Amino acid sequence: MRPLFLGLLFPSILLVSAPAVFAQEYAALVPVEPSISAFVASPTTTLSGGLVDFSWTMQNAGGYSFLITCQAGIKLKYINGSVFPCDTKVSTTLVVNDLIRVIISNVSGGTKTITARLIPKNASGDDRDALARDISINVSTAPQTLTSFWASATTTLPVVPVTINWTSQEIEGVNLQIECQSDIKVNSPSYTAAYNIPCNTPIFTTPLGPSSSLSLNFTNSSKVPLSYKLTLLPAITLTPTPTYDALHALDLTLTIASDVIPDPSIDYFLASTTVVESYKPLNISWSTVNAKGANLKISCVNNITATSSQTSALFLLCGDFYVFTNDLNSSGTLKLFFRNQNKTSQNVILTLIPAKKPGEYYSILAKSVALTVLPEGTVISTALSVPPPAPTPTVGVSTPAPLSSGAAAKVIFTQVLRRGSRGPRVSALQEFLKKDPVLYPEGLVTGFFGPATERAVQRFQKKYGIVSSGTPVTTGYGTVGPKTRAKLNELQ
Repeated sequence: MRPLFLGLLFPSILLVSAPAVFAQEYAALVPVEPSISAFVASPTTTLSGGLVDFSWTMQNAGGYSFLITCQAGIKLKYINGSVFPCDTKVSTTLVVNDLIRVIISNVSGGTKTITARLIPKNASGDDRDALARDISINVSTAPQTLTSFWASATTTLPVVPVTINWTSQEIEGVNLQIECQSDIKVNSPSYTAAYNIPCNTPIFTTPLGPSSSLSLNFTNSSKVPLSYKLTLLPAITLTPTPTYDALHALDLTLTIASDVIPDPSIDYFLASTTVVESYKPLNISWSTVNAKGANLKISCVNNITATSSQTSALFLLCGDFYVFTNDLNSSGTLKLFFRNQNKTSQNVILTLIPAKKPGEYYSILAKSVALTVLPEGTVISTALSVPPPAPTPTVGVSTPAPLSSGAAAKVIFTQVLRRGSRGPRVSALQEFLKKDPVLYPEGLVTGFFGPATERAVQRFQKKYGIVSSGTPVTTGYGTVGPKTRAKLNELQ
């Protein structure tokens, strides 16, 4: 019976064990899927320029691929400073568990959220995208990517270029924007699209360097200086189309000088006398405002010639010709010598013409002096001259001794002198002032304080910084008061 029993059982044993053995053999042929045990970013919130560590552990993996998605304004670097490319897989089959350290900068102008992705590889080294895991990191924007913005001059000069300079951090470029003002035009050797730079828009198609400089030329067609704003824009992205962070731009304000040249004018044009002896020097003096120089014209009169200490020419030109080839200074003095070969006195007109530009004269603003030139051998008769008013001693002031024809005696000024004053103190003041023909070109010593003496005192006060405006009553301008007396006494 036993053999029969065993025989009957054996087929059942075969039927039960065969599927189990097959399943085990099949399982050995099918690879086990990899899995991510842990994927961590530390920290998950960071400031711009912060270091983030990405670490992970995996099971049954044959390696990994790691990437960080691209975001406008996000810059990625390894800790050694080399670029970490975004949207690009960093892959290996040699390591399963790993740590990658990335410096993340945000120059977008606002907080950004970026995504890091870990993709496990199977035993064959193939990426199993379906088993990937993502992690998000919040990156705040850089507080200020532009570190400085300045100009070689904050107030421009006509025709003189201004160089603007800037420095930055973390960004790859900048652009410049200028405000719109109808009277101001700007151009630059670096801008060739048009002569004048457009306003209220980024100027350059290709951003400028992150730290560099730029030369600009300004013109201002108004008659007054104008305040003008330049804006430096940090770049967020360079490609495909540059974008800029207006929130963190830097402004620079310049004062643009007017290119309008004001009309010149003549402050004064004086001759030491209006009756001129032949061969005797005639001192002339002048002062102009807003002029770049001046020149003279002398009316033509038969048999009258003139020479000058300013030139070695035998005779000065007359009529419509300017006397000097080169401009005279805008203010100055010179000597003229006339010769009248007629038997009678002749009238000559001497005219000073201011220059708006070198060699460009404004005849409409000229001033003239009428001279009477005496014939050769004729001198001014003292009998025909008008004697000065008799000096009236000032009460309480001792009359100084007459000044000798040699060295002048020192006079101490102790009283107020003003227009209308008379006496030896006025004569002493005039003697002192006429030593400088610029101050007192008339050089008259009359003992009477008149308009010419008042003008001379005003020039003296202006020269020594005592007072330069006002009236004799309001500021003492033209009056010999305490400060002016002190300076006069000091200089003697």
